[in-house]
Amino acid sequence: MAVRSVWQHYAPTSDVLGLLVVFRRMINESIRIGIANDASSLRKLSLLSYNQLAQYDSPSCY
Repeated sequence: MAVRSVWQHYAPTSDVLGLLVVFRRMINESIRIGIANDASSLRKLSLLSYNQLAQYDSPSCY
């Protein structure tokens, strides 16, 4: 089986790096909330964590 790959140089801007930091914090907080509340479904985790995650300064467009 042949596998192809493409290498591309990308230097993220400080804005992108900032978004990644915020995203990592949001994910870690979601994991903490899920573990603390024994959330075993995405719906339960969403309901539990929505208000806490809304406090983060991140884009939230649909």
